[in-house]
Amino acid sequence: MGNMKINKVYLKRIYIDNFRTLVNFELKLDHLTLLLGDNGAGKTTVFDVLRRLREFVSGRMRVDEAFAHTNLTRWQMQPIQRFELDFEINKQTYSYKLEVESNPEIRKSRVIHEVVSLDSKPLLNFTDGFVQLYNDKFNDGPRFPMDWTISGLSIVSDRNDNRKLTAFRKQMEKLIVVSLIPQQISSISREEQNQLVSTGENFPSWWRVMSQERPDLIAESFDQLRKVFSNLRLAWLKDDGGNSRKLTLRFSPPPEDENLIAPFSETEQSDVEYTFDELSDGQRVLFILYTLVIGLKGQGYLLFLDEPENFVSLPEIQPWLMLLSDTVSNGLDQACIISHHPEQINYLGAEHGIWIVRSSGGPSRIVKPSFKGDKHLSLSEAVARGWTS
Repeated sequence: MGNMKINKVYLKRIYIDNFRTLVNFELKLDHLTLLLGDNGAGKTTVFDVLRRLREFVSGRMRVDEAFAHTNLTRWQMQPIQRFELDFEINKQTYSYKLEVESNPEIRKSRVIHEVVSLDSKPLLNFTDGFVQLYNDKFNDGPRFPMDWTISGLSIVSDRNDNRKLTAFRKQMEKLIVVSLIPQQISSISREEQNQLVSTGENFPSWWRVMSQERPDLIAESFDQLRKVFSNLRLAWLKDDGGNSRKLTLRFSPPPEDENLIAPFSETEQSDVEYTFDELSDGQRVLFILYTLVIGLKGQGYLLFLDEPENFVSLPEIQPWLMLLSDTVSNGLDQACIISHHPEQINYLGAEHGIWIVRSSGGPSRIVKPSFKGDKHLSLSEAVARGWTS
């Protein structure tokens, strides 16, 4: 990785208790982390919790949607779920704690405790149906009754004396949690959208915002994409009537092939345009992966990617991995990846891998991997043969 810059922001700790397979589960992350483990071990569940916490804090999800009773750990009879996040932001530690009580009989959940603190000093305390706010000097601020089905943080307005608390909420919005499903990604943007949804389906609307706010980074990502698609010439949002726009790409024509029965005509030699949804699944995924890695640099975004190699060929994933590693060293604050791909395991696993395991249908847990067997095997080969634990 070379000499890594000191990044200003990263999520350094996640704690989850009583959510599906995660019981008293603590995960400590670095600026670059690869999560490894078998299917069903709980890796994607960790990402799902992050997405739900982001949506809950933003006010886009109520507690019944985010943390319904159906997500309680099945083999326990405990009604309380606990979640904790620790962020390091400019060398200070913001901590978020949430306790939710679920009642399966009436299918309702409620917030019983929500806390935001900075270096152990309170910024918000939501307990017993009341929210107590604290100002930037950690002195008592307003206290008011609160709906137990929503986050106390979601209704806090920006003021001159609560910038630390609102800065944390804005940081939660910069959690990008993605598991791309290219078949759901269209080319149409009917409005600008600041948050990329987990499937990537609103990518054109998110790209629309990014191309306006950070055209320099979009241009830089496009330069990288031209190395991936050698005949790519242009990408833009084409007017589609009213406020609607269509993400469109222009390619130079393929070279003439002397084996063709008829040569290209002059018209056929002109540039070719495709809408984003006319690209292959792999092309759409690659376009998004490169845009994410470069387009999020230097803005405090934290990128969580679930199996980014899906739909991408073996020769295509290695250059992207190298770019990701270099960008985390030089601008992207944090990236965490879930992968089963041998290239990702070999490239990142030894230095940045964290193993999540689950046996006999029990809880998920973190283990330190150990090599068993032939030391000359690559890490991915050892994993395939079950020679790691």
